[in-house]
Amino acid sequence: MASWIDQTAERLRSEETQKVSGLEEHRLRKALSPQVFGELRDWMKENAEELNKRVNIQVLAFEVTPISRAKVTRLKVGKPVARLTVEFDEQAQRVRYSCGAGRGEYLFGVSLSDASVYFQDVYRRPFTVEEVGAFLFDKLMNSPF
Repeated sequence: MASWIDQTAERLRSEETQKVSGLEEHRLRKALSPQVFGELRDWMKENAEELNKRVNIQVLAFEVTPISRAKVTRLKVGKPVARLTVEFDEQAQRVRYSCGAGRGEYLFGVSLSDASVYFQDVYRRPFTVEEVGAFLFDKLMNSPF
């Protein structure tokens, strides 16, 4: 009998812990995901400007948009002009992107151990701001249109 009581008590404690950690994840995601998107937007702007400086021509043009968006245009450099649009959806807690090479989205993952938020794909693989930015710029640079 004690074994059943121990197992049931442990299961109930575990369920309560999961509820608390789920609420904490939601709170952190809601609070920190705009900041993570802002870091991606800053990364895109800085790297577009740096590429233009290094090659001495304007290859990428970062457009000023509302805070929840970023637009980068690949200017005519041996290929037709192409545009990358990245948008933060605060309600759905996602970042959606589209360009001639495709479209997709990133979700936000939460690490409770260090109270941080990061990008993740639909398979829940984590990505840094730099990895997401490089992926998006590669998509743009390789876009046929």
